[in-house]
Amino acid sequence: MALDKSKIRRNLKRKGFRERQSDHLYLNYETSDGKLSDISTKISHGSAKDIGDSLVSEMARQCRIKKTEFVDLINCSLSRKQYEKILEKLGEI
Repeated sequence: MALDKSKIRRNLKRKGFRERQSDHLYLNYETSDGKLSDISTKISHGSAKDIGDSLVSEMARQCRIKKTEFVDLINCSLSRKQYEKILEKLGEI
C-alpha cells in the first residue's frame, strides 16, 4: 500500500513528530508531555509523490508499531493518545 508523502508528513506532525531538515526530512517523536523520544523516521526529498509499500513498512518499524497501525496513524483512525498507549505498552516511552 503506497501512501502520499505529504499526507505522511502532515499527519505525523499532527501526532507529535517534530521536523529536522538534513539530507532527508527527519521526524522525531515528542511525547504529549514534551519529552523528545528516540523514535524517529525519515522521508526522502526525492521527487516521488507516493511512498511505496516497503518504505511504509520500514517507517512503521522506525516508529515502533505495526504497519497496519502506522497506516491508521497516517489516516487518523489511530490518535496520538492511542499511539502513545501502544508505545508505553511496548516500553518504548
